[in-house]
Amino acid sequence: MSENTAATNQPDDGAHDGSGSPITLTQPPTSTSPDSAATAQTSAPDRLFTQADLDRIITSRIAPLQAKAGEYDKLVESQKSQEQKQAEALAAMRTKLANYEAAEARREAAQSAKLDPEFAALVTGSTPEEIAESVKHVAAAYQAATKPRRPAPDPHQGRGATNEGGVSSVGQAREKFSQRFKKNN
Repeated sequence: MSENTAATNQPDDGAHDGSGSPITLTQPPTSTSPDSAATAQTSAPDRLFTQADLDRIITSRIAPLQAKAGEYDKLVESQKSQEQKQAEALAAMRTKLANYEAAEARREAAQSAKLDPEFAALVTGSTPEEIAESVKHVAAAYQAATKPRRPAPDPHQGRGATNEGGVSSVGQAREKFSQRFKKNN
């Protein structure tokens, strides 16, 4: 076989190049004799497949297998005994009940910590210890978020900022006034 034939007959080699250009595949020889293999290689033209062609081929081959898998699942389900089905249903209900109980415990713990309902939704955990730890963290975040804050200081207050007339204190205002309206003697 040539290098090109060997490389293209390997499974999944270059099938997903992502460039959208056609992929060249060489058909393997059908005969086992050395003479016929050499003539088949030189006379068989290369076939070009686009990604869409490969997708279509793969989909057509997988569809019957998926149908068979569905039939197998139905067969397995029908062969389960009534007790197995009840045991599975009971296990699912127990899991659901445990989830509801944990949610109720989280809600009660958040309510006892007097958390806002928006923050109560942030409480996590399934055991009492995990819930208590989570409530502590959420309560700290809630207190930090609702704590009253002082307004940011104005950097211009008390630093000698001037008003429109260029006056920064009462003494300067008097002086400016007296200069402007001094009596002409």
